[in-house]
Amino acid sequence: MIFGAILLCGVIFIAVQLIFFKTSSPDREVLKFAKEMSKHCPAMVDVETRLDKVNALADNSLHFDYTLIYRDKDSLSIGNLKKFMEPEILNKIKTSPTLSKYLNKDLTWIYSY
Repeated sequence: MIFGAILLCGVIFIAVQLIFFKTSSPDREVLKFAKEMSKHCPAMVDVETRLDKVNALADNSLHFDYTLIYRDKDSLSIGNLKKFMEPEILNKIKTSPTLSKYLNKDLTWIYSY
């Protein structure tokens, strides 16, 4: 009888943990993509840009970490960089066969330079 009560309490405890305190994890396909991309890093994307790593985050984000190798942070206008890069990034995501298949994943795409 006592064993049954302890077992029931344990099952309830685990169920509560799984239901209410569930930690989210990245989508498996997105996680696999990020790991595969990171295997090839660092990699030059063009003459000025190096892709350093790609991470799939638990909050359903895909994070790309780039370095602009010939630019100094203090010499860049963040507003101008964003104005120039945002349409380029959106176009690349939409037209790339590799990236476009993740558009239906409701991801937050983070690009850090």
